[in-house]
Amino acid sequence: MTRLSPLAPYAVLAVMFASVLVFRPLLPIDETRYATVAWEMWVRGDWLLPTLNFAPYHHKPPVLFWLVNASWSLFGVHRWAALVPIFLAAAALIWTTKGLARRLAPRAAGLLPWLTLSSVPFLVYGTLLMFDVLLTALIAGAYILLWDEAERPRAWRPFALGALIGGALLTKGPVALLFVLPSMALYPLWRGEASLSRFYLGTGVALLVALAVVVAWVVPVLAAASDGQFATWLLWEQTAGRIGGSFGGAHVRPWWFYLAIAPLLLLPWALFPAFWRGSRRLPDLRHNAWRFSLCVWAPALIAFSVIAGKQPHYILPLLPIVLVEAAVMLERGGMTLATARRTALAAAAVFFAAHAVAAPTVLHRYDLSPFAALYAGSAGRPWAFVPNYQGEIGFLARAHAPLDSVRHRDLPAWFAAHPDGRAIVRYTQPEDVAAFCPLYTQDYRSRHMGVFAAGGTCAT
Repeated sequence: MTRLSPLAPYAVLAVMFASVLVFRPLLPIDETRYATVAWEMWVRGDWLLPTLNFAPYHHKPPVLFWLVNASWSLFGVHRWAALVPIFLAAAALIWTTKGLARRLAPRAAGLLPWLTLSSVPFLVYGTLLMFDVLLTALIAGAYILLWDEAERPRAWRPFALGALIGGALLTKGPVALLFVLPSMALYPLWRGEASLSRFYLGTGVALLVALAVVVAWVVPVLAAASDGQFATWLLWEQTAGRIGGSFGGAHVRPWWFYLAIAPLLLLPWALFPAFWRGSRRLPDLRHNAWRFSLCVWAPALIAFSVIAGKQPHYILPLLPIVLVEAAVMLERGGMTLATARRTALAAAAVFFAAHAVAAPTVLHRYDLSPFAALYAGSAGRPWAFVPNYQGEIGFLARAHAPLDSVRHRDLPAWFAAHPDGRAIVRYTQPEDVAAFCPLYTQDYRSRHMGVFAAGGTCAT
């Protein structure tokens, strides 16, 4: 039993993923969109250029889509197979967070798998088909290699570090650098007694390797993209546009947004008296580990606060370093491994129960499988999505052709041009679709969605 105990957190994680598969549909619009991008990569047989609705998709790099396609190559095209890379990324995050703690706070390292598993950010994002858990695991691995390189330089380590940074860049783009560059640049503040020249030479090699990893994909994909604007969107608009808030006003929030939500990274562990008992003594900044932690999260938090586009999961890669600091407080305050384990098991039980309760009461409003079934049953007809199709049904319906993305005001003209067509319409009030023939409707998120035919064609 003792021999198997290190695997216990991963067994609990597997149960959490099983509950997701049983109770939760792919959630629109993010999970359905990314599954559709991966599906189109699969059906087109092209792993180089991501597409959405069979047009170049320049919003995200390809690593997540590659991993999903690799899983499908092994297990077949299934929703559960698409989640295999997410499960592995979540497991890697648990493992790397403990590995980071072994270096920065070895006395508290045993707590980390359970702290990670039951932290609120992990419970929210750890099972989603998104980029952030994968990015966080890669960044945590990079921190481990940075620390080890400072402790014991090795010729191979900058290449491994570069591969991780390159993977992070191809997971979510240049934003990944905000989590690693400051700790590199501020090296004298947390390891001032070590050789600066050797460390910076190593990290310079790592950045060149990371650049080579990115270029190995960017150059051929730009050559393959028929859209001349692909490079501009991929390399500029997606970064500069979000920084300045000009990218369609995407997620623009005030500068203090992350300061307000940063305490969530510590939940539920900040609610324990042991945390506050352990916090009575201020961190000793004479220790390299505390200075390293500060050089990681403080610059990243400042940088993300300056960026106009903000979402809670953007700072998820700070979770490992924050949990290591929390573990020190908890261990110092007297928390035992048994308490951490019981708390994590309780959190997993709540996760399972919440999904079981939400499935018939809330999550059915997010289930787009009826629309996918209707589309698959008459895929030979013209189909439109109103408004702004974001891949909601592409994977679910195993679509092999694009849908027309139509604005509400243009739908009558679309039906005039396609009298036998069908339209999936998001709407707020029944009056918004009164001119069309409803074939199927359901509540959808905070509004409604339905399949409609042209007015007067209900009997056809």
